[in-house]
Amino acid sequence: MLALDPDDERHDDTALAPLLAPYGDEVRRWWDAYCPSNWGGASADVAASLAIDTLHRWAGPARSDGRVTWPGGVGALARRLAADVAATHPGGIVTGATVLSLSRTGAGVEVTYFDDERISGIRAKAAIVALPKFVTTRIVAGLPADQRGAMERIRHAPYCVVNVRCDRPVPRLGFDTWCPGRRFTDCIVADWVGKRPGDIGGDVLTCYVPLAEDEREALLDDDHCRALAAAVADDLRAAWPEGAITPVEAHLYRRGHAIHCSAPGLKTHQLLARRPLGPIAFAHGDVGSLVASSSGAIRAARRAVDEVAAFL
Repeated sequence: MLALDPDDERHDDTALAPLLAPYGDEVRRWWDAYCPSNWGGASADVAASLAIDTLHRWAGPARSDGRVTWPGGVGALARRLAADVAATHPGGIVTGATVLSLSRTGAGVEVTYFDDERISGIRAKAAIVALPKFVTTRIVAGLPADQRGAMERIRHAPYCVVNVRCDRPVPRLGFDTWCPGRRFTDCIVADWVGKRPGDIGGDVLTCYVPLAEDEREALLDDDHCRALAAAVADDLRAAWPEGAITPVEAHLYRRGHAIHCSAPGLKTHQLLARRPLGPIAFAHGDVGSLVASSSGAIRAARRAVDEVAAFL
């Protein structure tokens, strides 16, 4: 697989599973454990190009990894952005509101939203819609049929997070510990980048729980979610040597559409889905890269800004 060209676009339209067939079932099962947490599906559901590129970065002669992490995670980016905009444009951010519709009007756009128990509207010269595309299709009026179809073909995997508090520090096997065959795919110590050796007290483990697409509705059922959190805590206990982890509390966070599926053919759908519609530009990570990532979201945002600037 290292002999394959990661930039060959043919691999964007091919599933990973056929490439794994010659290597034995244990290799497929390894990738089926890894893929859901990163790419929104198992090896039969994701593009081969992703695995090829990943293997080149992991095992190729020019391998390198420039990723970083910090306390607060990528949420720190959103907080910093909001603070900067609030400082330079006082009153320029509305929070806690729900956008109901966005439509072209004259040479600009009109946005209707619900805020403080009332419906309000604003007009602007242009707008950037940075939303998952299955939400975008429901609020943006006048989408051309081909563009709407492309947005609808971008699938999103339901995904939740379970934070489990333990009664003591846990063995630190690395930043991200993979646990194949469990109800969760991997977990990290939530304060891994902030704690120092010798700190006392229990740890919190953040467990990532990708779900099948048809499980999204189940996240609306409180009893189902409680049972899921309990199953994660039980599996977490079983994944470590006996007695190493004793969960005492679990919090489940329902994020039913966090990751777009990196399916074969996604790049073609993204190109059409992000096409500007006059004064409306489209961003969000699901049209920024094949993989759901903060860097992909940033690239999509920069492109949308350039498109709006060109329109204006």
